[in-house]
Amino acid sequence: MNVQKIGFGNAIAIPLTANDFAYEVFIGSITPATGSYNGGTLLTISGRNFVPDALDTMVTIGNELNQLCRIETISATEIKCRTPQKNFYYDASVPHIVVVDSKLIIQTDKTCTVTNCHFTFI
Repeated sequence: MNVQKIGFGNAIAIPLTANDFAYEVFIGSITPATGSYNGGTLLTISGRNFVPDALDTMVTIGNELNQLCRIETISATEIKCRTPQKNFYYDASVPHIVVVDSKLIIQTDKTCTVTNCHFTFI
């Protein structure tokens, strides 16, 4: 795969043979990995290539769009956000993927290959 440095982040072709590019995001860790059913846990998401604008970035817990983690601070390498209350669709004590999405990048749930990309309501 050819990776080109453009602005911030790594631009990758989607699909690999196309002339369309997207920014690839990487999540290295999420702390803490567990929090209250009632929400309000301050998550720290560390990684790289985040779009450093809270208006252009969305963090969700699981795949439900209404499970927004409210962003408090954001940079190209770190996001701090407050978790929402547990959605009734989600089972307790089951890890749910944390997704960072933006107008400019592909979703992290497609690039997350490590187990520390999850958050569990306990």
